Amino acid sequence: MLHFHLDMKRSGGFAVIEMMIAALVIAILVLGSYYFVKRSHHMPTVNKTPAENFTAANATPPPAPTVSPKTSTLKIPEFGIQLVNIPDSIKDLTYAFYPANTDSNFTEANFTTGVLHTTAPNCSIGTLDRYPGKYSADKFQGQGNFVKQFKDFWILEVDEGVPCMVNKAAEDMQNNQVITFKQYVTKPDNLQILPK
Repeated sequence: MLHFHLDMKRSGGFAVIEMMIAALVIAILVLGSYYFVKRSHHMPTVNKTPAENFTAANATPPPAPTVSPKTSTLKIPEFGIQLVNIPDSIKDLTYAFYPANTDSNFTEANFTTGVLHTTAPNCSIGTLDRYPGKYSADKFQGQGNFVKQFKDFWILEVDEGVPCMVNKAAEDMQNNQVITFKQYVTKPDNLQILPK
């Protein structure tokens, strides 16, 4: 009887350890899944250039954007804004639009330039997110730099783009454009409501 009692104690302790390990594994899987979903929460639906569209159903990367004449304004109708006074070094700016999904309440535009896209199609120089409502510095509302509040939405500058791993020249071009883009889009006056 004593022998049976000791076995019960040992097996009970072992079950607790097993449950703790299982809980740890599940927690790691949940956190890993959350990170993966959060980081890749958008599937591209449109590569926004004046003449082309790209759908997520395409198995190949989007075609090179048609580089429009260098202008100092880029309209982003999905956001309801336009970028004005674009610096000469990134005037062939273009973007891919990512709509909100069920897990997020914001939309995203990932930017590159025509020249960079031709050299390294998978590289980008920065991202802007559009959130509905009013921005509040008192609560977490996304990682990045708050740029501007509009009437019913606000814009966040998020990151420095997708790194170029093509060659040194592409990396150097991207690094210069990342700096220019970040300095440019973080000035609120360069983002204006799209005229109707």
